Amino acid sequence: MQAHRSHLYQYMSNELGLPHWKVSMLYAAVQLIVGVIAIWAYKKNIEFQVVLMVVYVIIFITLYRLIKAIKSTVKHANDSI
Repeated sequence: MQAHRSHLYQYMSNELGLPHWKVSMLYAAVQLIVGVIAIWAYKKNIEFQVVLMVVYVIIFITLYRLIKAIKSTVKHANDSI
């Protein structure tokens, strides 16, 4: 496996065939949302920030696994044809 093909950005572009600009826009939107929430949470108490961090981790791990599973699902569907 090549090093850069293991990054989610490269995986979405190369393996799933999404255009680079769409992947870039998705990454920008996610960064904007995360950034705005981080700035908003800055003044909250530490317990809230820890809970928010745990929620982020759960969401991002789940999304990562779902995105990685798309290729497997598509490949299995194509193999059965």
